[in-house]
Parts: sequence; structure tokens; C-alpha cells
Amino acid sequence: MKIAETNRANIRSLPKEFSKKSTSYKDSILSDAALKSLYTKRYKNVKKILKLVNIGTGGSTVWWIYKDNIGIPLYKDSDCATWVLYQGTDGWYYFNRYITRCNYAGGGKYYGPVIMESFPPVKILPKNVKLK
Repeated sequence: MKIAETNRANIRSLPKEFSKKSTSYKDSILSDAALKSLYTKRYKNVKKILKLVNIGTGGSTVWWIYKDNIGIPLYKDSDCATWVLYQGTDGWYYFNRYITRCNYAGGGKYYGPVIMESFPPVKILPKNVKLK
């Protein structure tokens, strides 16, 4: 287990997505401030969010709505993937990718957003992080 953890920390650079231009959402529950707050509530080891990048269409279609086989909504997912880079409380940097999901509550309403991560946070040495 320790070897796997060490290998994950040997990441040499951030994924190319961190150098791309971030797309702004039109829905206020997906503002950068709201997404940062959502992330820090989910992961307790976040000391400071260093960069947030939304990659996707981000146009007027903010949500992809998924329905069951008879047409009843199940949930809606954001149409952008959010990449986050943060400093952990242990001094290491971490990055992650996630989408934001709202489960259907019924009656045309949805519950608040939750994070659907693509993979667990990846540890990277601070000296390997070059931000623009």
C-alpha cells in the first residue's frame, strides 16, 4: 500500500486540462464559488483551492438530464468536467476531476448538487506544480 501511495505522489506535472481556459456556468449553483464550497465540504483535507477549471460546453445547456425507461427523471449532470487543484492540510498538492450531479426529488424539483468524482484525489509534489 505504501509503495502505491509513493508512486502516485511521483506525478511529474499536472494534466493538460489545467492549462485550458475555464468555461463559466450560467447556473448560479455551479458558480466557481459554489463549486469550491461543495468540494471543500466533501474533502476535509482541503486547506486551499489553488485552481478550478471547468471544461465542456458550458453553454445554455447546463445540465444533461437522465431519465428511466418510462421517461421519469433520475438525475441531472453538469455538462462540464471540473478539474480542481488544491493544497492539502498535510502540505501536499492534490488534483481531481469530477462532475456535479443533482438527484431528482420529484415534482419537477432536484436536490442540491453533489460531487461525482472520476478518480480519487491524486497527490503531487508542490514543486512539480507550475500554475499560469
